[in-house]
Amino acid sequence: MPDRFIATHVRQLPLFAPIPDDLLQHTLVAMQILRYEVGETVFKTGEASKGMYLLIDGQADLIRKDEYGNDVRIGTVGANQFLNEQSLYQKKRESATLIVRQPATILLISRGKLWDVVAEYPEIKQYIPVPVAEKIKQEQKAVAEFDGQRPNEEVLLKTRRHWWAFVQKGWLPALLFGIGLMIYAFVPITVVQIIGCGFLGLFVPAVLMIYHYAEWRNDSLIITNQRVIHIERTILSLSANKSEIALARIHQVNVEINPRDPMARLFRYGSVELRTAGDAGNIIIHTLPRVDDIQEVIFEHRAKLPEADTSHRKEEIRAEIERVLAGDTSQSSQPQKKSAPAPKVFAPLRAKFINSDGDTVYRHHQLVWWRGMLRPALLIIGALLVLVFGSTWGLGAFTGIIGMVLFFGALFWAWWIDWDWRNDLYIIGDSRINLIRKRPLWLQNKDDHILMESIDNVTSEKGGILQNIFNYGDVQISLIGGGRDDKKWLYAVPNPQAIQAEITRRQERRRNYEREMDEKRRKQEIAEYLAVYHEMQQNKGVGGGADFPRPPLGGNTPTGYNSNIRPPGVPRKKS
Repeated sequence: MPDRFIATHVRQLPLFAPIPDDLLQHTLVAMQILRYEVGETVFKTGEASKGMYLLIDGQADLIRKDEYGNDVRIGTVGANQFLNEQSLYQKKRESATLIVRQPATILLISRGKLWDVVAEYPEIKQYIPVPVAEKIKQEQKAVAEFDGQRPNEEVLLKTRRHWWAFVQKGWLPALLFGIGLMIYAFVPITVVQIIGCGFLGLFVPAVLMIYHYAEWRNDSLIITNQRVIHIERTILSLSANKSEIALARIHQVNVEINPRDPMARLFRYGSVELRTAGDAGNIIIHTLPRVDDIQEVIFEHRAKLPEADTSHRKEEIRAEIERVLAGDTSQSSQPQKKSAPAPKVFAPLRAKFINSDGDTVYRHHQLVWWRGMLRPALLIIGALLVLVFGSTWGLGAFTGIIGMVLFFGALFWAWWIDWDWRNDLYIIGDSRINLIRKRPLWLQNKDDHILMESIDNVTSEKGGILQNIFNYGDVQISLIGGGRDDKKWLYAVPNPQAIQAEITRRQERRRNYEREMDEKRRKQEIAEYLAVYHEMQQNKGVGGGADFPRPPLGGNTPTGYNSNIRPPGVPRKKS
C-alpha cells in the first residue's frame, strides 16, 4: 500500500494532524494496512493490545461476554472511526473482541514501532501529547475493580459461581412453600392457614432465598495479569477466606465437568483446580461457569510473563542507549533502597510497628492480651478479698499468707502472659519472614525463617463475631514443594487481609529488586561499551564502518544492541 494512501488517512486522526509532513513520513513505518473478511476477528478479549486501529472502510462489532457467558454487542465501528488510542501510550489488555461484519480495511498503528520512531526522531514528541499518558494512568488508578488492586494490575476475568449454585439451594424453600400451600388448602382453620401459608410457606422461603442469593454474590474469582484471587465469604458464620496465587506459581489448571451431573453438562459449569509446586498451595473451586475460558486465560497470560519481562528489558536497554548516545556517560540512576525508618516510641499494647530495619513487626491482636489478663485480674481481686475478709471467713492466721500467695501468684501470672504476648513476633521483611515464638524462663525459643521466594500461596481467614468486630484473624502461608500439612501460620493477627496483601506486595518487591540487579549488570555492560563508542566518535569524528567497535568475542553482545545501533555511514534499513 503506497505511503501516500496511509498518510492521507492518518491525517484524519487528531493525534497525527499537527505533525509536519517530513516528520510524519518517519512514522509511517509504524503503520500497517490489514484486510479482513466477514466473521474474522481483529483482536480478542484479554489479548495484549498492539496499538491503535483506524477503520478505513467496512464495519466491525465490539463484543463482550456477560456474566453468563453470552456474547453482547457493546458498540459498532464504521468507516473513518478509530479505537484504542490509549494503547499508544501504555501497555494494556483488550477489554472486548472486535469481529468484522462487512469486509474491512483497517490501519494498525503499532505502539512499539511508533515509539521506536519517536526515540529516533525526538522532535516528533513536541507534536504528540505525551502527558495524556499520565492522565490515563491516573484515571485508571482511581478506579479500582476490587479491594486491594495493585497499581498497573489489570483485571482479565472476574466471575463467581454459576447461577445454578444459587438455584439448587432452592429445594428447601420450594418444599416449605409446597407445605404452606397444602396447609392452606386442606386445613380450614384461619389461624393455622395464616401461620402455615403466610409464615412457613412465604416468609421463611423468601428469607432463605435472599440469604442464599447473598451467599452466592459474596464469592468471587478474580484473574489479573499478576495473580489469581479467590474470595469466599459465609454470612452465617461471619467468616471470610481470601486466597491468592501468583500467575508465575501456577503449574497446572485442571478443569472438570462432572459427567454424572446432568445439569453440569447442560449449563456447562464445572470445577477448576489450580495446582502449584506443592500440595499446600492448591485451590479447588466448584460450580464455576466457562471453566475452559478460565483455563485459557490463566495459561495464555502466564505464558506471556517471560515475554513481558523481555519487553521490559528491551525498553530499559533502549533508554540506556539513548542516554549514552546523548552524551551522558555518568552512571545510570538505579532505584535506591529506602533507608529504614527510625524506631517509633514503644507503645505498651502495640500489635504492629516498624523496627529499625524497616521490617513490619506484628504481634497477636490486643484482644488476645486482654483476654489472657482477665483471669490474673480476677485472681488479684480474689487475693485482695482474702486479705480484707479472710479473718471473717475463718482463715485466722493464714489469712495474710494465703492472700499474699494469691496476690503475688496473680502478678507472676500476669507478667507471664504479658511477656509471652510481647515476644511472639511475626516479622515481615523484603527478603524473608521470621516467626518468633518465645516462652518466659527460656522454656521455648523458636525462630522460623521463611524466604520470600519459597512462598507459594498466602491465605487470610477471619470468622466469628469477635474477629469481625475487632478485625483480626489468621494468615496461612503455603510453601513451594510443601505438603498439605506443611504450612506456616500467623495466628490472631490484626487485619489479616492487610497482612496477606503486604506479604504478596513484598514478594513482588523482592522479584523486582532481583530484576533490577540483573538490569543493572546488563546496563553497566552496555554503558561501558557505548561510552567507548561515543568517545571514539567525539575524538575521531564520523568515519567509515572500520572505526565502529566490534562486539566482544564469546557471544556476549548486549541484548538489543544490533537492533538499535548502526555503524556510521550505513544507511537505515526500511521496514
